[in-house]
Amino acid sequence: MKILIKHIDIAYQDITTFDDSEPELTPVDVDIHYEMYKGQNTMPGKMTLAFSEYESMNHYELVHHVQQELQQHLQAFEHDKQ
Repeated sequence: MKILIKHIDIAYQDITTFDDSEPELTPVDVDIHYEMYKGQNTMPGKMTLAFSEYESMNHYELVHHVQQELQQHLQAFEHDKQ
């Protein structure tokens, strides 16, 4: 299985206080859009992580995390088919 990360979207939460009319944007979640290649098949997908989890990873750790999550889902799917 190979993973290609296509793009990443970061969702922000607006925090506005009475003292400051300019909203402060705080990152909350990260959507990771990817393509999984397995054999001759290609499957696009999206996974959401908390920003705090995403920010502590480098690119290789992020790809490894996506691979692990997908592997768990594929194993559960195969188990349910039986």
